[in-house]
Amino acid sequence: MEDFPGKEEKVVGVAKLNIWVSDVADPCGTWAGGGAMTILDCNSVLSWPCGRFRTPEGDWKEVPDGVYSNLPFRCGHLEVEVPLDVIGYSRGR
Repeated sequence: MEDFPGKEEKVVGVAKLNIWVSDVADPCGTWAGGGAMTILDCNSVLSWPCGRFRTPEGDWKEVPDGVYSNLPFRCGHLEVEVPLDVIGYSRGR
């Protein structure tokens, strides 16, 4: 388990999440466009200080300020690292 400095929470695991955006009137297809995406958890915008995302250029970069808001994507695809379970973060404790 990985400790967060100054916090009691511990990360149980990390997952790479591939998010695909479908096109209008084509739920089985992938939109060819790009933009910015925000990822939500059960409470609000996902906030986790250790996450990364893959930029449209293909490089891994830390999530700015640990807040998964307005992450850039292209070709209808975004890849991010998210906590599988962060005790005290994802369960609101």
